[in-house]
Amino acid sequence: MSFVKKLGRGLALSTALISLCVSSASALTVNSTILILAPTSDVEAPTSATSGFDAYGIPYQLLQIPSAGAPLPTLNSSTTAGNYGGILILSDVSYDYNGNYQSAITTAQYNTLYAYQLAFGVRMVRLDAYPDDTSGTQAVAASDGSEGCCSDGVEQLFSFTNATGFPTAKLKTGATVSTQSLWHYPAKITDSKTTWQIAQFAAGGNYASKSTAAVINNFAGRQQMVFFINWATDWSLASNFIQHAYIHWLTRGLFVGARKVYLGTQIDDVHLTTALYSPSGATYRITPSDLAPYASWQASVNSRLPPGSNYIVELGHNGNGDIINSSEYGR
Repeated sequence: MSFVKKLGRGLALSTALISLCVSSASALTVNSTILILAPTSDVEAPTSATSGFDAYGIPYQLLQIPSAGAPLPTLNSSTTAGNYGGILILSDVSYDYNGNYQSAITTAQYNTLYAYQLAFGVRMVRLDAYPDDTSGTQAVAASDGSEGCCSDGVEQLFSFTNATGFPTAKLKTGATVSTQSLWHYPAKITDSKTTWQIAQFAAGGNYASKSTAAVINNFAGRQQMVFFINWATDWSLASNFIQHAYIHWLTRGLFVGARKVYLGTQIDDVHLTTALYSPSGATYRITPSDLAPYASWQASVNSRLPPGSNYIVELGHNGNGDIINSSEYGR
């Protein structure tokens, strides 16, 4: 068992206490640290579970549980002080026990987590889960009777269908991302009283119809968000896009830290000649008029960015180009 504690960048942890007023007679304090439970069988599991919190600067604590199981950390230090502001479970910490897949988290431990959620108003997220009654769903069989999708080269586009539960993520419903190379289980909702769809898979492969890709549950006040798709933030654009939904939903859009994205584009070697886009035997050196469209485009992009953002197209300057042009061509 490995036990790693990670503090996010940003505000000091002492400011990471969120007060939840649950009645006029009592108040709870919940630390904003996220508890992450992941298996030890996949060396990439920690990255897939933690990279999004790293990007936002949100503090988290990672507990990797082996197939033999492990004790849970102390969830609350008193009846009014919770140690975790959210719980994330990757792949249901599932292992193959002689052909039977089940979680290394025991039933008693799940009940402990559920009780903590209800006592402190804390949400749970499950990534890469199998659809069953624990999420008010069931797997949909493909036309050949199999479950799960997809073979190499087969596409089932993922899109959000309801983003009202995480408005601060500012994700666009209906926008699609590829799920290729991410194994997933098309699902359908079986308990509409407790479960609603937030994302779907498009038809593809042996599935002629669209299906449920993710849901939110409310089981008598206990809230969880569940995704039925494999996770790989180290290479998958889909995983990196989708994770904003669960991060904002899990934290209710209130978290320690700040997310910064650095986007840099560079037009390289602007003063050198190139034959790359020229007819055979000819070379070309860009002129100021060639850059005018980029200046207009840059101004347009900045006019559409959120306040405080700034985007600049950089020009890669190569002094040799100036020397060659002035010495060999006299200008």
